[in-house]
Amino acid sequence: LFKKSKIIKEILYISIVDRRKNLYEIAFKERYENMVSSVLYEHNALEHNDLINNNMEYITALIPGEDVKDLKNDLSDLGELESFTAKSKVCGDSKSLFSLTDQEALTIYTAYINDYFNIPRKKYLRELSEVTGLSKSTLEEYIRKATYKIIKDWIYQNEYFLIDKFGKRVIK
Repeated sequence: LFKKSKIIKEILYISIVDRRKNLYEIAFKERYENMVSSVLYEHNALEHNDLINNNMEYITALIPGEDVKDLKNDLSDLGELESFTAKSKVCGDSKSLFSLTDQEALTIYTAYINDYFNIPRKKYLRELSEVTGLSKSTLEEYIRKATYKIIKDWIYQNEYFLIDKFGKRVIK
């Protein structure tokens, strides 16, 4: 796929991320002009998430509303758009990568570096409570809130890939 592309200048490396899932990380140099990312940045994209699955590219971007129509036209000039969906969000509602409070971020980071999430766990809430000076119930609350926010953000950023892969299954 990459060798046939006129946009790819050089493949820097290919490394295995997860052999069981057949997941790889690929770093490469490519021409910047006439690329989706260059068009996004020309239209003031604040952030974007790019995922390729089954030869389909899924891109989620946060851009000003007044740029949506022009962005769609400019992307159409690059090639056929199979799907283009714009959703309106209130600016204050838009969360950057993770919207953790400082305490949630510190708690989840402390839990991570102390192997709380390992299987089997190396440390439990009791030990983390001693490290942080927080009660076990408060610690658990911060970990659960932070985990929820991280998962919610991940699902939002990968929504199109998830719907394509699993459909719109909802269990209530």
